[in-house]
Amino acid sequence: MAPGITYSPEPASPAPVSSNKRTVYLLDKLHPDAVEHARTLWNVVAPGDKELNNWRENASAVVIRGSYITADDIARSPNLIAIGKHGVGIDKIDQAACAKRGIKILNTP
Repeated sequence: MAPGITYSPEPASPAPVSSNKRTVYLLDKLHPDAVEHARTLWNVVAPGDKELNNWRENASAVVIRGSYITADDIARSPNLIAIGKHGVGIDKIDQAACAKRGIKILNTP
């Protein structure tokens, strides 16, 4: 069995929101270094943020690890243009619904 990764708690206060950056919703917990790097590129809404509950209404992009993105999620996400999947495979994402809407699916094993 491979050793597990332990995660540090998220920072107490999120980085300030920049209006010239897109907002990415992290639906699952990622390594803190990855979250910090993402914050240099985008406005990030991470697990624990109250705004995370509004991802379907507001997100232009989401990143998942173990969560599922269903056709219903996609239908309820009018602004969604990309889904990033951390890990092997994209079977947790409804690919047909994404194709119908032109939503890009990206993954990194």
